[in-house]
Amino acid sequence: MPPDPPSAAFVGFPEPVPAQRQPAGVLMSWLEQLLQKLVAPHTDCLLRVSVDLGARIYDRGAGKLSDALRQMDTAVNDLDYDIVLQPDRDPGAFRGAWQSSARSARRIGDIAGEVATWLDTHDAGVRRGIVELRMEQLQLRDVLVHGDEWLADIWTDLRQRRPGEGDQAGLEKLRGLAARADTLGARMRGLHSAGRAVEEACVLAEHVLALRRALVQELLDVLQPRHASWEKAVVRMLEAADKADWAADIGPAQDQDAQLRADLQRCMAGCDKLRQEENALQRCLVTACEQLRAAA
Repeated sequence: MPPDPPSAAFVGFPEPVPAQRQPAGVLMSWLEQLLQKLVAPHTDCLLRVSVDLGARIYDRGAGKLSDALRQMDTAVNDLDYDIVLQPDRDPGAFRGAWQSSARSARRIGDIAGEVATWLDTHDAGVRRGIVELRMEQLQLRDVLVHGDEWLADIWTDLRQRRPGEGDQAGLEKLRGLAARADTLGARMRGLHSAGRAVEEACVLAEHVLALRRALVQELLDVLQPRHASWEKAVVRMLEAADKADWAADIGPAQDQDAQLRADLQRCMAGCDKLRQEENALQRCLVTACEQLRAAA
């Protein structure tokens, strides 16, 4: 029966290195115990919190916002101010595009309000999940340090072994030990990869929260008031155009139109960035979960 693993590996404190290096078989038994007793609780927790975080922070309206923003962009681009200047004008198409943009604006406001409510309700919970993931990952990384050292010592021992010529049994034993070490090494590499994916997911989750909050603020505090100002300018223009003494002044409406388009493009870019980060976060969490399960 192999000796028990050094207590330092289990309490997290260094202890003097034994004068005599342990053989590979003993070190592999220690490493297997470490993976079973110390690593498993951390991987179980990381897997549980990662799944919960993925469910909590999943797309909360970015896709619908993107559609509504592009509908508004299409409606604004369909506006032809020259129609208003024509003596025998038929403003039907112009009014249709304007009304379509108004419907999109209301939808954008509704969805942005839903996302704002989600942030107020769940932001703190998501941040707690991020903190828990980081703490568990740091603890797992500390435990894996011992496993990495033992794995290096295992391969040092195996490389120094030289079965005698014709010692088929010794050669087969060495091959068996090498295969076992390969398996343990693959598990260790998988755990390190999962840890890196968890760390990346924490960063991405923070980015997603920040981008969601910034986008909601931009939509509610900038785009919505801008659209309202543009809409008022368009209404005044259309009302004036129905009068016989109209001076054909479309400048104020076009000025508001230009500002609306600039704000709209900025919001669409912000929404696209949010969707990219959300997709990257989901991929990262899926990768982390797959690697954690594979290394268990």
